[in-house]
Amino acid sequence: MPNLHLFDLDDTLARTEVHIVPVWVEHMHNLMRKHGFAGTFQEFGARSAEFLNSHGHSMYGWGEFLGKSPEWMMGAIEEISQHIHQPVIDAVVPCPELVRLLQYLKDAGHTVAIATHGHAVYAVPVLTHLGILGSVVPPELLFDLGRTNGQLKRDVETFRWIEGEIARYTGHATFDRKVLYEDSLPNLIAGQQAGYVRVFIKPRAEMEAKNIQVSREDCDAWFPDVQWALREMHQFI
Repeated sequence: MPNLHLFDLDDTLARTEVHIVPVWVEHMHNLMRKHGFAGTFQEFGARSAEFLNSHGHSMYGWGEFLGKSPEWMMGAIEEISQHIHQPVIDAVVPCPELVRLLQYLKDAGHTVAIATHGHAVYAVPVLTHLGILGSVVPPELLFDLGRTNGQLKRDVETFRWIEGEIARYTGHATFDRKVLYEDSLPNLIAGQQAGYVRVFIKPRAEMEAKNIQVSREDCDAWFPDVQWALREMHQFI
């Protein structure tokens, strides 16, 4: 029976957030001002951080704060996402070892999929630039939650929805083992509750010492080849 390998995109398959955040914040601040937010930039930043913690995505919190519909929130995410893929493509160099690892998993008969909170207008060009989308992971197995009306990876039900979509595409309703590669602890906790082996990936030194043992225990127990490859690729796990 095949395994499911579900990867996050940002700061997991590539170090992207350092290039995303300045552009995202600028466009998001301008959009919030356009729709009635009158606070300072510092107040905007503090409230965005608060919404990220409370809602799992700052835009969902802003939409609620401004009294906007879920459809408006999805449209706002798409609008801002149009501005962030090019800075990432300009800065991030594709990693052949990463593509080889994903191809290795695929050739072994496993299902490789990607779940991101980013919108397709961002995720598709970035993953294509990385040599992953289309060549290794089919578009049908890219789950861009930025346009699925509020689904979050910190919710167990989101993983069940993803698995249902994968089953419809691949015909595999169950897997021998499910592995989640993530840089977010809340997402990893939800993944564990949904039955996933956790592989923690984080390109931030201050987080590494605290959480690296979780990844090594889980991955060394089941996937030593994957653990070795990830360590070689990212050098932070």
